[in-house]
Amino acid sequence: MSRYHRARTRAFYWRMAALAMFTLSLVHLGWTHQDKVDLDNVLLEWKAQRMRLTSWSTGGRNKQVALDSKDEHWCTPSEYLEGEWLLREEEVTLENIRAVFKYTDLGLLKCRAADEPRGVEPGPDDPAAWARILETAQYKWVPKSVCKQHSWSKWNFAKYCLRSKGGCSLVGDSLADQIYTAIWSSMITKGDSLFKLHASTERIFDITVNANHPMAQMLADAAGVTVERFNRPIFNFWREHHLVNREDLDAAFVGFEGYEKWVGGPSMAESGWIWDRSRWYELWNSLLAHAVELVPRSLDKRVPLEENSVISFSSGPHWTPVELWPKESAGKVTPEQILHGYTAAVDRVIQNVTAVAQDNKVLTWWRGSTAAHPQCSQYTKRDFGLLLAENNRTTHHSTLNPTVKGFNWDYFTVYDKLVVNKLEGEPEAAMRFMDLWPISVTRPDSHLKSTTDCLHFCSPGVPNELLEYLWHSMVLEGENDDYDDFP
Repeated sequence: MSRYHRARTRAFYWRMAALAMFTLSLVHLGWTHQDKVDLDNVLLEWKAQRMRLTSWSTGGRNKQVALDSKDEHWCTPSEYLEGEWLLREEEVTLENIRAVFKYTDLGLLKCRAADEPRGVEPGPDDPAAWARILETAQYKWVPKSVCKQHSWSKWNFAKYCLRSKGGCSLVGDSLADQIYTAIWSSMITKGDSLFKLHASTERIFDITVNANHPMAQMLADAAGVTVERFNRPIFNFWREHHLVNREDLDAAFVGFEGYEKWVGGPSMAESGWIWDRSRWYELWNSLLAHAVELVPRSLDKRVPLEENSVISFSSGPHWTPVELWPKESAGKVTPEQILHGYTAAVDRVIQNVTAVAQDNKVLTWWRGSTAAHPQCSQYTKRDFGLLLAENNRTTHHSTLNPTVKGFNWDYFTVYDKLVVNKLEGEPEAAMRFMDLWPISVTRPDSHLKSTTDCLHFCSPGVPNELLEYLWHSMVLEGENDDYDDFP
């Protein structure tokens, strides 16, 4: 018997042992509520699914084994996106889920039962919700090409961001928030954490290094920076749904029939999600005003190179008539008018980024939309046939009813194409387009709450793979070559 087959045999028995441990843990937690889930049936079905999927996905794993014997190269962005969701080598269980996804003791584990009624908010120990968390977490995005992926870690991410003036930043709405959640869930711990999270009522979220932590000096030495760099954030998430301020939005829509300026609202939001300010440009410029002092690294005594200050943007779900127009005239708004305003916002963001890039080292992306899937409840069981079909999916439309629509979700690809055309037509623009569609459109089964929320994804899961791709893209453009090291 070959070493590979012996390893496969051992892996089979480990999975069976893990399954037994999982069953015992569920019993221990009291997961016997018949009104919630028939646990025995869930486990038997899950076991059968894993056995079928394990057999099918061996081919993808063989490609990873082949890396040991062939010339290795890092995935290009196109190679990375030409991938598929495969069953993980290690079964995800209650005992190892945080280790598998590199989550801390505070990391957010969140999903909802497939048949949960609208308006119901189950408790933290709901068995059906936990079963679905584990169900959706069993898969990993794997490039079809025999190429290597840079693996995200909080240590190397911190090194990269510390070496730049402005650190690393995300700007966007709740979809960007999911990537941000994957980041803080891997960095912030209970008690004396190496990294600290700071949040404000204006939806400004920063992560800094705790200079008093025992490992802080080690991190500074590994990054090749002075401890003074800890005075500024290494990561920022600025939650802005439209990326421009109220004045810019009004200027974009003025002259259209029925449009009226929003006035008299509160300091943050004048109506619903419409915010009267955009802060990212001001905040980013204030960070870039500080030079970063680089010193010899403790490991090899070499002075690292300054990294680009990284920032990426996304916007889409909140470009709707009921949010952008006064309610009494929202019904008169046409898609062309919404696209006119979206174009104006894209133009302003590109102009601002390009202006900053003239005097600073920056790396900027417009993150493409992630897919929302109408009627996503039909995909809750990821069986053998479904896995084959969904890995080849290119559209977000419902399989059962391709004509059904949800909110403005059909326009996500239109928004993306608009940005792509804009950037292709402006080669001097200091921004690139990052396509997230292939990774997200192929997981209609993993949305947060299949009965009511087919836009957001379970955590951990798809957002973590989006973070991995963002990190891989950053390292490909990095000035230094030590981002695959571990302390």
